[in-house]
Amino acid sequence: MKINFPFKILFTTFFLIQLTSCSYLKKDESKKDKKEQETILKKKKKDHNLKKRAEEYDGGIIFGKNGVFSGGGSKAQFAANNVLWRASVSTLDFTPLVTANYSGGIIITDWYSKKNSSDSIKIQIVFNSNELSPSSFEVKSFKKKCKEDKSCSTIKMNNNFNSKIKQQILENAKKIKVKLESEK
Repeated sequence: MKINFPFKILFTTFFLIQLTSCSYLKKDESKKDKKEQETILKKKKKDHNLKKRAEEYDGGIIFGKNGVFSGGGSKAQFAANNVLWRASVSTLDFTPLVTANYSGGIIITDWYSKKNSSDSIKIQIVFNSNELSPSSFEVKSFKKKCKEDKSCSTIKMNNNFNSKIKQQILENAKKIKVKLESEK
C-alpha cells in the first residue's frame, strides 16, 4: 500500500505540531514554578515589623472586622484617627510627600530646598507603634548639596536636626490630642 504525497505532508505537519506544543507547555509550567518559588522567598524575607502589622490588620474601613458593613460600628483605626500620624503629616506640610503609607508605617518627603538654594533636604519618618511617645517613631534626614557643575552629593543630616523635627511632631501631636479630647 502506497501513501500519497499530500497525506505524508499532512501527517508530518500534524506530528510536528503535536511535538512542539508539548514542549511549549512544559516551558510554561517551569516558569510558573519559578514564579511561585520567588513569591515564597519574597514572603520569607519580609521585615518582621511589617509582618506584625499585617497580622494585626483588621481589614479595610468599609468591609474589615470593624468596618462600616461589619456590624461592629466605626471602631476601625485609620490615618485620620492616629494622632502621631496626623501630627507628622502636618509638621511636614512645607514639603511635598513622595510616600505616605499608613499601613507600612512610613512617610518620605521629596527633596525640598528653599528658593535660590543649592542644598535640599529629604525627611523620612518610620513608625514603630501608634503610641504617643518619642520611641514610637524615628526621624531620618538627608541633605543633598549640588555644586554649580551640577554634581551632587548626599549626606546624612546630624541628629540635632532630626531631634528638632521629632520635637515638632510631638508638640503637634499633643495639640491635636488636646483638641480631640475637648471635642468629645
